[in-house]
Amino acid sequence: MIRLMREHSKATRYNLVRLFDLAMAAISLPLSVVLRSGVDGLLASSPSLFYALPLFVAVCAGVFTSVGVSRALWRLTAASDVVRIIKGASLAIPLFLALLFLVDRLNGVARLAPLIQWLVLIVLLVGPRVLWVHWRNVKASVPEAAWQPVLLVGAGRPASLFIETLRWQRRPTVEVVGILDNRPTFKGRAVHHVPVLGHFRNLEEVVARLTIRGLRPSALVLATSCSKHDVDAFEELRYTATHLGLSMWDADELTRRFNLMTAETGKYPDPSTPITVCQSDLPVAKRVVDIIGAALLILLFLPLAGLIAALVWLDLGFPVIFRQIRPGRDSRRFALYKFRTLREGYHNGFPESDQERQTQFGNFLRRTRLDELPQLFNVLRGDMSLVGPRPLMPGDLPKRDELVRKRLAAPPGITGWAQVSGGNLLSPEEKAALDLWYIENYSLRRDLTIMALTLQVVLFGDKINHAVLGQALRRADLSVYQPAV
Repeated sequence: MIRLMREHSKATRYNLVRLFDLAMAAISLPLSVVLRSGVDGLLASSPSLFYALPLFVAVCAGVFTSVGVSRALWRLTAASDVVRIIKGASLAIPLFLALLFLVDRLNGVARLAPLIQWLVLIVLLVGPRVLWVHWRNVKASVPEAAWQPVLLVGAGRPASLFIETLRWQRRPTVEVVGILDNRPTFKGRAVHHVPVLGHFRNLEEVVARLTIRGLRPSALVLATSCSKHDVDAFEELRYTATHLGLSMWDADELTRRFNLMTAETGKYPDPSTPITVCQSDLPVAKRVVDIIGAALLILLFLPLAGLIAALVWLDLGFPVIFRQIRPGRDSRRFALYKFRTLREGYHNGFPESDQERQTQFGNFLRRTRLDELPQLFNVLRGDMSLVGPRPLMPGDLPKRDELVRKRLAAPPGITGWAQVSGGNLLSPEEKAALDLWYIENYSLRRDLTIMALTLQVVLFGDKINHAVLGQALRRADLSVYQPAV
């Protein structure tokens, strides 16, 4: 019965996605005409749309089905899914033009119209899917204290079952962030969009890369048996995992008892008692300023961001955007985006220091704060604010729960009171004191002042405001935050 319900649910989702894609295809045709010739051009070509529009939708229905464009909404954004959509659009439009030529000899079709329609169709198909992924990530976010990333060992049927079982949970506290498999043909593939990151021997490198992104796994979940792999490789994997401090769990056992997030197991934190945060009642005006400000800044800096992306690619290669998981307001984790400024490098499963991985161009981006331009999209999503405490990694948060509650009572910001009062010249304790003072003395006027001071910092560099720093340190708990000598 459960299996039939699942199959019915998948069929329903497939049909809805297919109808949505065909609706986007129908919209793309008149929209491309408007973009090319304006509303007057649309009105002039309206008679031909009566037969061109159904023809294009019928072509898309066949092409999308054969290529697999409408298989499902994405759980995670994958390059292969984007390629599939581009392939579908690239096949549908030439086929449509060929059939339209037989009907009316392409009467009234401008030269650039097919190219514009191709771009519009891709945007209409890819854009909503990306927004869906982001919405799912925000909706399904789990408090940092009740969330653990893990690596799966094995890319077979047990791995598929384990990932699916996790996703059927309402609020899973375990997330599979990657898979290791020793079979050469499996590298680069994915199981339910979870990528196979490498072989057993790549464990140190994989863990180091995930650590940089804020996804250091706490355990290896065995979804395969030793008999399916080389015994020596399996033993080397166990030795390396022990050396890196990773636990070893059995996927079958965890799947069988998936009320596994209980305090009695001793392996997982109790999700019913995460670190709770006393939310501050932030005015609606702050969110309005964030949305308007972020949208305007994105439009203003879009050409500069494109140039920076190209230079980062020349300096460091792909990926251009660095993604790292951090705790935000209420300890809800989110993906923070930045332009990449450091080379890859690791030792014993941990990333090398920033000094060892830095480049001159990366240093320039960090010094001018231009590497943080992608965080404007975090602001639009609601993960961050334009102004607030900087989002820290979990290990850099204060050790006392009451201080964590205070710090996470406000959404993290791109800039903040600490950044304009000394920035990189301050110690972590001094920055924490300034952030706590900002939270306790928030006002919209102060936010606007910080935004203005941020421009000054970008142009002229960091300078310690001793008066503001002394005021914050006097209010801070001196047993935790000691002023720098």
